[in-house]
Amino acid sequence: GRTDLELESITIERMLVLPDKGERQVQVVLTEQGPGEASLQIASRGAGDTSWQMHASGKVRLPVGEARVALEDETPSALRSRLTTALPAAEHYARMQERSIGYGPAFQGVAELWVGEGEALGLVRLPAEVDASGYHLPPALLDACFQVAAGLFASGLESSKDRGTYVPVGIERG
Repeated sequence: GRTDLELESITIERMLVLPDKGERQVQVVLTEQGPGEASLQIASRGAGDTSWQMHASGKVRLPVGEARVALEDETPSALRSRLTTALPAAEHYARMQERSIGYGPAFQGVAELWVGEGEALGLVRLPAEVDASGYHLPPALLDACFQVAAGLFASGLESSKDRGTYVPVGIERG
């Protein structure tokens, strides 16, 4: 059956690169740690490999009641009007390419991006090349959300090359 889980934390230990040709097996392991809690591990191995490479680990839990973090009442349009810089998708991907981060068509899900000091807002869409069947949240769409977060580092005037590359290595529930 289907059960909703909440992600408590995740640590990204190693980049998971999918080959242009061939296959890479990806394994997600949930291990019960107590009532309603489990550890999470994501590993992969290439064709012919005998050992698994660990990519991420974390903790998940069953939702508790209706407790949700209260979000501010600000609408996306109000946030967008406050942000000082609009980055078209083509410019966003050109900046990423300057940092030697190449996104193929299936991972170009940022349609629009607006950035300001310490804030970023993006419109993300699942690229037409992606088959989302079998996913509640397709990995390519989640990656596009991380790309919006990269917009936090794109608001300066200096060249993208001078800014360096930022890669998320962990997330914790606040």
